[in-house]
Amino acid sequence: FIFGPVTFQRRYYQAGTKKREFYLDQQLKIKPRRRLSPHYLMMMAKIAQTTTMRNTADILNLVFDSGITADSVMHAVHELGNQVAKQTQAKEHQATPRHMPKNLTIEGDAFMIKGKKEAGQLTLVHHYRVYERVANQIINRHDFLSVGHQGRLEARLSDYLDRHYNLAGQTIFLASDAGPGYEPAKLLSLVPQGAHGEYFLDRYH
Repeated sequence: FIFGPVTFQRRYYQAGTKKREFYLDQQLKIKPRRRLSPHYLMMMAKIAQTTTMRNTADILNLVFDSGITADSVMHAVHELGNQVAKQTQAKEHQATPRHMPKNLTIEGDAFMIKGKKEAGQLTLVHHYRVYERVANQIINRHDFLSVGHQGRLEARLSDYLDRHYNLAGQTIFLASDAGPGYEPAKLLSLVPQGAHGEYFLDRYH
């Protein structure tokens, strides 16, 4: 359970060197003129990998009542996006025993985000999600995101499937809204040789 809001009282100290600082900020590793901890910023960047900036802000505000905006999420993504991507790709290449899933699903979608430098500039982000479903529960979920490089993202996805699964003779379920780049034939082309694909149209994706 959650206890609710916790309030910290910050005191401004002057050290022997006459330098003034907030000791609490040092312990929480909060940078000067910032109000969000590195852990919270990293959490924002990771959630934003799987949904829009607005949805990320809504989710975190619902859980933590932190009052962040979609712009705050965008800044966190620009600051920590590369670090999150490196951690994610390191996880993809971890050596794990290949197993045969009972119900493997691949979802594909793309969305637009606002650029940081030029006002009104939109950037296309490609997104694939792989997960298993066991007894109505989703397990082993993994998200793949890339800015403007769908082909590279598909190569990463194929490599991940090969490293983690034995899909010979298996049926893989695929879903998308059939938008540009995510048509049924495109999704079915992701199915490894020796496996069978079943495509489902998801208009609310």
